[in-house]
Amino acid sequence: LVGGDAPWPDPGETDAVSYAPLDGDASCDVVVLGAGITGAICAALLVDEGLDVMLLDKHTVASGSTSANTALLLFEPDQPLHRLSEMLGTQDADTVYRLCHEALDDVARLARRVDEWDGSGGNGTRFAWRPSLILASKSGDIGSLYREFEARLRHGYPTALLKREELESRYSFSAPAALWSRHAAQMDPYRFTRGLVAEAAGRGLRVHERTAVVDYEPEHERAVLTTECGHHVRARHLIFATGYETERYTSRKLAQDNTTFAILTDPLEEIAGWPDRALIWETAESYIYLRVTDDSRVLIGGLDEKTVDAGRRDAILPGKSEQLLTRLRTMFPDIDTRVARAWTGTFLTTHDSLPYIGQLPEAPHAWFALAYGGNGTTFAMIAATMLRDAISGRPRAEAELFRFDRPTAR
Repeated sequence: LVGGDAPWPDPGETDAVSYAPLDGDASCDVVVLGAGITGAICAALLVDEGLDVMLLDKHTVASGSTSANTALLLFEPDQPLHRLSEMLGTQDADTVYRLCHEALDDVARLARRVDEWDGSGGNGTRFAWRPSLILASKSGDIGSLYREFEARLRHGYPTALLKREELESRYSFSAPAALWSRHAAQMDPYRFTRGLVAEAAGRGLRVHERTAVVDYEPEHERAVLTTECGHHVRARHLIFATGYETERYTSRKLAQDNTTFAILTDPLEEIAGWPDRALIWETAESYIYLRVTDDSRVLIGGLDEKTVDAGRRDAILPGKSEQLLTRLRTMFPDIDTRVARAWTGTFLTTHDSLPYIGQLPEAPHAWFALAYGGNGTTFAMIAATMLRDAISGRPRAEAELFRFDRPTAR
């Protein structure tokens, strides 16, 4: 899932917290499979409900895709609102955007909870609100950007449209046009995930690392998981928060394979031409994205490839890193820095850019929280709240928008 030198945890950082493998049979209300950011949020919210929850991972907490997460927390999915309205209808598209908008607030609350729990008095999760800036990649994208601006205003999402001259007066780079929005954020996904799991473990969550699940079968009113060591876990509900590896458990082809590339620079004393530290991305299908970390490094990524071949992916990483550094220097000519870390990560996308949340007929007693797409953390939050409510007997009508058999997912 990850190649190169993944950014999290920070160099030299150690985490003394570890969790023992499962060493016998067990039972619980809910077992969450996968201890990345999605599984962590699902488990924490279910513990909040007073349920007996187990969290299992074949590796360690936050060591999979979460370790490559670039943590640009945007409220908009990759599909613009005006285009999503054409696909889903105006009301449903607005519902998706509203849920994403609310999900960012929910992530902020969880980050605050983790920061208060760890007792440091600081901001261990590195969560910070930021504006976002969507650049028109070429002149031909201006019309689409104008339509998106108008759609957002109609639905009540505060957005500013910047023409080239105004953009150049604020920043050191140029584009034909841009959309500026206030509601975005960033954080350290590794610290957030590890901290959230530890906080939930203190309230009863049972966590087992290095516990590989090799089989799942329905049994009466329960799901039965078999581990590599032959132990069995019986639960009323099973949540698959297994991301890319979920296709092991179903015969369906769920999404398109993709690989993204990213670099992290050395710390910079000053970053001229970027006064608001906005999260930056583009209208291009394979867009460049940038942000500034809490220790004044620039993270820039993109140049995506539709491949998951690890050999090819890792072989082209050095070239992609140079391209990203060149793009950074073009946008910010005064920056003098080098690549400190470079990595590549696998991610999946769906046809309509939305996640899969819900159940499949071939998987009794199981739920799926598959936060596929460019906004994995936002979707993870939506999935966790939807599944929490469903398991607790409060099913939500909006969950229909993310079901597996929705027309736009085909």
